[in-house]
Amino acid sequence: MAPNTGTVQQPKAPAEKENLLAAAARKIGLPARRYAESDVMAFIHGHKTLADLEGIPRAAIHRMARRGFEFLERGDLQKATVVFEGLSALDPYDAWLHTALGVTYQRDDRLRDAERHLRRALAINPYSADARVSLAELLATQGEMKLAAEELRRVLKDHPGSEAPAAVRARSVLAAATKAA
Repeated sequence: MAPNTGTVQQPKAPAEKENLLAAAARKIGLPARRYAESDVMAFIHGHKTLADLEGIPRAAIHRMARRGFEFLERGDLQKATVVFEGLSALDPYDAWLHTALGVTYQRDDRLRDAERHLRRALAINPYSADARVSLAELLATQGEMKLAAEELRRVLKDHPGSEAPAAVRARSVLAAATKAA
């Protein structure tokens, strides 16, 4: 036993500010990863995504998203939801990921969640034909035909003459709705 010298030892604080998150993670038993303070501040202020912070490249996110679409195509909505929720957390500024999550929620009859994510996708990219057509379809299923038609017309205005699948879908749905009216 060491002799008592009369000095009280203070608990050691992390030597650098950037180690605060790592120290907090270790304290609760999580793996500790060190981030530079500037990266943490950029993340907090929305200038970096979690994917940026973790060094996950866009190509890797898109490979994981393809896996989510495979689950969606097979009708495994639970797995598709897990994939797209996780990817949206990694990059909350990616309209494409919010669209995918919105469509997944829509197929799972989680209509409020679907609308929230489709609208988030459009807030990020107002020209996303996929998000706008998916929102129009959602609005139509809720009986909001006038709003759905406005969304479809916006797609055709933003993408005149486009042969992209969403634009083709917008034209055909709008034409069918016009004939039915």
